[in-house]
Amino acid sequence: MSHFSDEIIENSNSRTRTTILVDFLRSNRENLILLASAIIITLASCAYYLLTMLSISQPGLTLDDSWIHIQFAHTIFEGT
Repeated sequence: MSHFSDEIIENSNSRTRTTILVDFLRSNRENLILLASAIIITLASCAYYLLTMLSISQPGLTLDDSWIHIQFAHTIFEGT
């Protein structure tokens, strides 16, 4: 084995998994907060869009191009 893998095995044997996880969370705190914020904002935006579209109209394809692409894909799938 390489020196790097021996070091990882040695470190993992001497430290518990909980300690490793806590160290990781502490060292990447800002990145994890940014990731969590991005996920929350994305989900909130999707929920807002869905609720707005459902209150205005029925769900479906919004553009003719989308319908055309689906029909083309359906035709290819059927082989006709």
